[in-house]
Amino acid sequence: MGITNLTDENFNEQIESGKAIVYFYDNKKKSSRIFEEIMIETEKEIGKEVRICKMNVAEEKTKVKLGVMSLPTMVYFKAGKVDRKIVGIRQKEEIITMLK
Repeated sequence: MGITNLTDENFNEQIESGKAIVYFYDNKKKSSRIFEEIMIETEKEIGKEVRICKMNVAEEKTKVKLGVMSLPTMVYFKAGKVDRKIVGIRQKEEIITMLK
């Protein structure tokens, strides 16, 4: 399925049903580039059960309404509602365990 790029325009449509992880990033930040690789591997393992999405904080404003202040930040949604928010780099195994 792959990682879905989100914009302010398609954000709600992508998270409103099922389970979704949105991670917020900035390509200028080394931590965001490291976390991107982890999320690619995570998507390969759980992408059929959980939609994995990313949003560039430099280009979109949705980060403000979700209170994203540090990068990387990952927000887990269930049926369009925030279930939890995690700040900082996490390893694939830890991400998968948190979602169970």
